[in-house]
Amino acid sequence: MVIEKIGQWIGLAWRRFRRLPTWAQVLSWVGLILVLASISSVGGGDSKSSEKTVAAPIATTSTTSTTSVAPTTTSTTSVAPTTTKPVATTTLAPTTTQSVPVTTQAPAEPTLTASQQQAVRSAQSYLKSSSFSRQGLIGQLVYEKYTLADATFGVDAQNADWNAQAAKTAAAYLKSSSFSRQGLIDQLVYEKYTLAQATFGVDAVGL
Repeated sequence: MVIEKIGQWIGLAWRRFRRLPTWAQVLSWVGLILVLASISSVGGGDSKSSEKTVAAPIATTSTTSTTSVAPTTTSTTSVAPTTTKPVATTTLAPTTTQSVPVTTQAPAEPTLTASQQQAVRSAQSYLKSSSFSRQGLIGQLVYEKYTLADATFGVDAQNADWNAQAAKTAAAYLKSSSFSRQGLIDQLVYEKYTLAQATFGVDAVGL
């Protein structure tokens, strides 16, 4: 029975030994040799027992640790689609521009002094009764003791047509006397008409 168990043990050890890789088998053989050498040196060649103890080869089990790498989980972040909000366009109502009527006030009439009012009245009276040139009428008012400024103001206030006055004076001279064309022109110039006004007056009477 003992021998059978030893045989079973050796067989089991041998099968395990054969499963070991080459380098493990080599180490096992080296270990066996070292064990046998130790037994031989300790026993000194004299063994009380005739039985030979066979040391089983050391079974070195190589444990290969397998590290399982967990599968990498790739997280996909879904970006929500961007929603573009329509911009509300505000249309402004057209601006109505109201035209404000501009009232133009007539310039206030200048306040006349008493002497100016008298000069105006005198000039108006002379032009109603007779014809005058501008300078002739101013001279007449100065002769009436108006200042030159008041006399000028009174004459200019009449806004008279001096060409028409020259024509009236030429007609009056032809009624009372006879004149040549140049003689009548010279007479009108003597009456303080300008040469152009005198010429116009003589042409107006057909001379």
